[in-house]
Amino acid sequence: MMEMIVSEFTKQVISSLVQLATNEIANVLWVKNEISKLAGKLQSMEAIISDAEKTVMQYETTKVWLKKLKEITYEAENIIDHCRIEKERLQTSQLQECNPSSVFKCCRDVGIDCKIANDIRELNEKLDGIKLESAMLHLKPFNPMNENQTKLDLDVGPDLDPDIVGREVENDSDSLIELLKREDIPNRHLFAIIGTIGVGKTTLARKVYHKAESMFDTRVWVHFSKDLQRLAMWSGDGFSKDETAGQQVQLRAWLQGNKFLLVIDDVRKNVWDRVLEIQAQHGKPGSRVLLTARDERVATKMGAVHLHRVKGLNEDDGWWLLRARAFLDENTGEMQDIGRRIVQKCCGLPMAIRGIGCHLRNVEPKEDDWERIYSSDFCGISSRIRKAINTSYLELPYYMKRCFLYCSLYPEGSVIDRQRITQQWIAAEGFIMPQQKTAQPTWSS
Repeated sequence: MMEMIVSEFTKQVISSLVQLATNEIANVLWVKNEISKLAGKLQSMEAIISDAEKTVMQYETTKVWLKKLKEITYEAENIIDHCRIEKERLQTSQLQECNPSSVFKCCRDVGIDCKIANDIRELNEKLDGIKLESAMLHLKPFNPMNENQTKLDLDVGPDLDPDIVGREVENDSDSLIELLKREDIPNRHLFAIIGTIGVGKTTLARKVYHKAESMFDTRVWVHFSKDLQRLAMWSGDGFSKDETAGQQVQLRAWLQGNKFLLVIDDVRKNVWDRVLEIQAQHGKPGSRVLLTARDERVATKMGAVHLHRVKGLNEDDGWWLLRARAFLDENTGEMQDIGRRIVQKCCGLPMAIRGIGCHLRNVEPKEDDWERIYSSDFCGISSRIRKAINTSYLELPYYMKRCFLYCSLYPEGSVIDRQRITQQWIAAEGFIMPQQKTAQPTWSS
């Protein structure tokens, strides 16, 4: 995964190069033009790098290309450090008389300056070769419309899953229904379902959506594309998918004059202000908005008055789901021990259990065969699990990606102390920068 953080690292190197090019030391070393060229070439490739990162898990050639580019950015960082060291040395050195030792020193300084200049020229030549390779690999700036269209084509609406399992889903949906009925929440009507990817946020939202049918005049289910430019909407038998701006008229027609339930699935950015709030104000009193999100900060920014955190399945429910997905007869008692251990390894995530269960359909229901599955990398078995992890990883900020990858330095099976590794991230590695945090009060169940 190290190849998947090249773009952000490249941005930092570009910023340092731009600063270096405007510094007096660049003129002293006669490398200003070469540094500016290097920064310009990297800037021109930023969009290509971003596109390559999105396909690195699919194509080995892209992975090799990003590794080469990563090595160039490391070399550029080394050159930046050498220039800074040279600047400090020149600032601290004292003027010396012209004697044999000072002449020797001047010759040495010229040699250092020439080496730095040659290193930058060689790096520019390497970057030219890397750019040519990108053309051969057909890498080009990423087109967000293609991704958004694909994303919308894979969207699912409010239809219930056929294998919903667990008493918790029933209890949680009933609790949320009671909250939606409450009339003591003046002027605020947003509720949020929060949880990690694959834990069952959308499943719970669907359950609430269907249970609330008799409570509202109309119900609308919406899903935005990642950049918010496209919107898919469901209401009753109606379905509409188009650019977000063009969907506003249809959305208002569904909401205006009605007591509505609006469900916004998989929210990643604040889509309430200036997008949905305008249309929602045309509904009757008692209308409610329910959203699902991985990041509770997004929900609080949108003004959610209640956050419901979804928990994973317990072991019994997880075993039932695994057995159902694997088409395993419930009388196969000898498989229960290894099956439950597989569920535990899935951490109670329904999406992971479903994925592994489907894979087990093609495996003999024997303990040894299931043991091999248990000991394997689940991400390599299930493309859905791998895709979910890759998507979540790519959406992390750069500094969090570095923190995540830092954990890979620990041997497999190690117990990582939270306080210790946090101190390493902050003090030893400098991964985490201080940020101001703002808290917003919420109602908790």
